[in-house]
Amino acid sequence: MYKHYLDITSQRIPTKDSFKLSAKTFIKFRKKIMKYSSDQMPSILKRIEDRLHKIEEILLYRFPNEYPELDFIGAKEASEILKISLPTLYSKVCLREIPFFKKGNRLHFSKKELIQWIKDGKKKSIGEM
Repeated sequence: MYKHYLDITSQRIPTKDSFKLSAKTFIKFRKKIMKYSSDQMPSILKRIEDRLHKIEEILLYRFPNEYPELDFIGAKEASEILKISLPTLYSKVCLREIPFFKKGNRLHFSKKELIQWIKDGKKKSIGEM
C-alpha cells in the first residue's frame, strides 16, 4: 500500500516515485522534510493551516465576488427567488420565457439575469406614461 514511502523512524518519507518531480527538486523537498522530527510535525501543520486560513480570509475580503454575473443557482433556488412553483419554472424554461443555461441534464440560472428579467417585465403606471 505504501510502496512509494520509506519507513524512517516511524515517519513515512516520500520517495522519488511518489511525485512527478525532477531528481534535484525531490532531493530539496526531502531534505526539508527530514529536518523536522515527528514531534514537531503537528505544530508545523497547525501553523501552515493557520497561515492558509489567513490567506483565504485576505483573498475573500479583497475579491468578495469577482464575477457576480457568474453567480449561478439551481432550479429550486430560482423558483424561490421568482416566487413560483418548480413545475411553473420548468414550463417557463420549456417555452423559453425565462433566461437559463443548460449543461447536460442540469438547468442553471444566473441570479443577475433573473432579477433583470423581473425588472424588464415591469409595466408603466399612468403617472409614468
